[in-house]
Amino acid sequence: SLGGTSSVVWKHRAAGVVLKRIRFLSEEALEREIQWLEYFERVGEDMSPRLLAVFAGGQEGSDGRIEAPSLLMEDVGEMLREENAPADWERQIGDILLILRAHNCSHNDLTA
Repeated sequence: SLGGTSSVVWKHRAAGVVLKRIRFLSEEALEREIQWLEYFERVGEDMSPRLLAVFAGGQEGSDGRIEAPSLLMEDVGEMLREENAPADWERQIGDILLILRAHNCSHNDLTA
């Protein structure tokens, strides 16, 4: 499977960064997500966080488990929920999907 599961495991509000850990993601899919984040920053599409660093993972953590790859990104706000969704959230999602299509990027090229 090329899909993955990601979660924010650390957030530093003052520094404006988050650490996103990605589990069950193939190396190919991870590279694709990194390439798209870098691409959208280069072309000036303001719809994704800026990628600051990539940690390959594979190291043994303090609990003995192997660490998953992680992406350090700028913090771009809160997770979208019903109580914080803007009135035009459907239009915003539609606009983002149009931008993805215009750049030949599939939603499944990115992890959720």
